[in-house]
Amino acid sequence: MSSAHTEMTFKPEAWTILQERWSDKSPQEGTELCVCSWCGKMIGRDEADPIWEDHIEYCIGCEVCEIAVRTWEDDSSHPGEKLELRFHTNCVIEIIVTKNGT
Repeated sequence: MSSAHTEMTFKPEAWTILQERWSDKSPQEGTELCVCSWCGKMIGRDEADPIWEDHIEYCIGCEVCEIAVRTWEDDSSHPGEKLELRFHTNCVIEIIVTKNGT
């Protein structure tokens, strides 16, 4: 059995913008620090938010329990440390290109 592997990269126009948005923080979803590197809006909801009372816990994929898509690169100014970009699923889909160009 083999696993499928797809190489992805960011669209050139998105990559230019994202170069300014690398972060040395890796905050948990649902906190004010966990914002999308593309749209700037918070990812997930705080567990204390009353919306959880009427929500099926961790259904995956909705705005309430969304998990950030994260990518890392080496921090050239701090060897051994990483920088991070975080995205909503829909935002990352908007700005990626797969190896075959789609």
